[in-house]
Amino acid sequence: MVGRALAHRLEHGEAEVVALSRKSGEGMNSVSWDPDGGVIEANKLLGVSAVIHLAGENIAEGRWSASKKQRIRESRTRSTELLVRTLVSMETRPTVLISASAVGFYGDRGETILTEKEGAG
Repeated sequence: MVGRALAHRLEHGEAEVVALSRKSGEGMNSVSWDPDGGVIEANKLLGVSAVIHLAGENIAEGRWSASKKQRIRESRTRSTELLVRTLVSMETRPTVLISASAVGFYGDRGETILTEKEGAG
């Protein structure tokens, strides 16, 4: 949802968008990856200047049981770890990595800058 809207906006701003996809061969500008399996087509990320990571288990589907919460958490940590490991191993790395997931966790704290060290809000 957010990713498609963002990609559309970036493309209209003359940016070339390369999408990470769990479905192999989804398009010319896509990189196949499987965060659960720890697999990504790193060679297709060469020349990418920025990475925006919005992936993870859908939080709007189903009840938040203990197992659902674990899937949500693991989907975000696994995919982020794979991306970071991959980007760090590249000879020429993107200049920026933006990762956004469950920003509501921290609550609305106005202009306060929040880091991973902050507790739930």
